[in-house]
Formats: sequence, structure tokens, C-alpha cells
Amino acid sequence: MKFCYPEIPEINWVNCITYKCKDCGITFDIAVPNGNDTIKLKEIDGNEEKWLPTFGKGGYLDLLQKFFPDFSVEYKITQKRASIFISELNKHCEKSLHDNGFSFDYFVDNCTNCYSPNTEYVREKCLASPELSWLRISCKLLE
Repeated sequence: MKFCYPEIPEINWVNCITYKCKDCGITFDIAVPNGNDTIKLKEIDGNEEKWLPTFGKGGYLDLLQKFFPDFSVEYKITQKRASIFISELNKHCEKSLHDNGFSFDYFVDNCTNCYSPNTEYVREKCLASPELSWLRISCKLLE
């Protein structure tokens, strides 16, 4: 299967939040979407991160329409439908370096070193159009 990038937005915003672990002492950053322009995905059983635009060809809304032909803006995204979406997405996107699929990233501020939940917020900055690792999708879905 040949993979292509979705339509990448010219400008997107990402918040970079810095935390300090109270147990092991390291400082680490977590990137999260700022607004609704991007969706962050995380490797299933791994640490690789990918990003998917919300809008445009190959973006989240476009893929929802392809995976659910009856999709409309008023469509309720239930947990069951979100699971089906992720299952379909993983059939049509590149795998991680460890050959795993991806799922929605649910923001957790546990330490990236020792995995302790005992962390403290340090600062946050908003980044305009940072370098992101975009998820590549089957080129056939982009036709």
C-alpha cells in the first residue's frame, strides 16, 4: 500500500506544556493540540506520536465521511464509533516503527521517564506551525 500525507494546514497551533516530575526530578514536555485544527494520535503499546489534521483532504472529518457514508456534522461520535474509526484508520495508514497502529492520544501528564503521576506544571507555550510528524494515509483514500 502506498501512503501519502493528508492535506496539511498552512498554520496550526500546538501547546507545549512543561512538567517536572517530583519523584525522579526530570523536566519533560508534552505537546497537545490547541483548538480543533489537529488531532494527536499515539502508538498503541508504544510512544510514537503522529498528528492528523481535522480539516482538508485526508483529515479527520474527511476520513469520517469515508468510513461512515451517512456521516453529517450533527453525527454523534460515540465510544463505539470512535473505536470503529480507529480500527478503519489503522487499516489505511502507515504503522509505527514497531509495526503498531495508532489511537487517539488522551492527555496524561505522567512522567515520561518513570511514569509517575506525581508531576507539577512548570509552564506552557503556544507554538505556531511547529514541525509535526503527520500520519500518512493510503493514497487511494485521498483520490
